[in-house]
Amino acid sequence: MRRGRAQDGFTLIEVLVAFLVLALGTLAIQQALMTAVNGTRRAEDRLRAELVVRSLMTAPITDDPGETIQNGMMDGFPWQVRYEALRLPFETAANIEGKPVDWIPRRMIVTVPLPLRSSWSLGSRRDAVVRIETIRLVRTSRSAGPTPEEPSP
Repeated sequence: MRRGRAQDGFTLIEVLVAFLVLALGTLAIQQALMTAVNGTRRAEDRLRAELVVRSLMTAPITDDPGETIQNGMMDGFPWQVRYEALRLPFETAANIEGKPVDWIPRRMIVTVPLPLRSSWSLGSRRDAVVRIETIRLVRTSRSAGPTPEEPSP
């Protein structure tokens, strides 16, 4: 009895399975790259927003802003700075001695929302903000002496 010839190639099914495995591998690599790109964009956005917050936090305050809200735009980010009166739970030495108060504490709250970046796999981040609170000493309008950083001679 004579045997059939050995096959010299791949069957159609084998080729289709190979293409399917190749396509799934390519899809997995593409998904990993898109996740990395989105993560990098979010990290860059957060870094830029933090730089905006630092710029606003270190900006000099020339007059007592009172209890106000200031808004603006810097480096493509909208920002909001809110000043609030800070009630101290104790009497200061100047108040006890009856001296005029040259500096008053203000709570400073800086908020910078991050831009919306959404993807079908990551979802959206609607509430992502950089928010920092600090206390700043603000010169009252009735004083004209040296600043705390500049001691008098």
